[in-house]
Amino acid sequence: MALLWKILGKLGCPDHVVSIIKSFYDGMKAWVNVDGGIAGSIPVENGIKQVDILAPPLFSLYFAAAFTHAFAKVSSLGIYVRYRSSGHLFNLRRFAANSKVFQSLIRDLLHADDFDLVTHTVDDMQILMNRISAPCKAFGLSISLDKTVPACTRKSICGSTPKVLDKFV
Repeated sequence: MALLWKILGKLGCPDHVVSIIKSFYDGMKAWVNVDGGIAGSIPVENGIKQVDILAPPLFSLYFAAAFTHAFAKVSSLGIYVRYRSSGHLFNLRRFAANSKVFQSLIRDLLHADDFDLVTHTVDDMQILMNRISAPCKAFGLSISLDKTVPACTRKSICGSTPKVLDKFV
């Protein structure tokens, strides 16, 4: 959690706001339900509260810092998306014009407490996974291979080969 407070400070969050957010998590405890009764409390020293309104933005900021660190020298891997923000959404001929058409690189999709990496090739995905595994470890995060389901790769991730989908729905 100490790293999260440092990240918030480096992102420009005022010290008093960091202190307020930190106070929500200091002394956090969990209780375990055993056979219908509640066992003693357990101090929670790692992670953020589930079902907390602050959890998604704190997660996103934490992962943004990890991804910035991981992908600092990887500039072109991912999927380029061309878009226009000037209206007429369904007029596809407008994308052919070079004026007012923007292009953005997308390599990661963050949602709730998870992320997806996207690339065009299996080799590019392997490069991104190799780049993100070390910063995840440094930031105290782990990649759960039980939940990792690549849509196309047959290569190893962090030294293990995950299950492969035949069809992505």
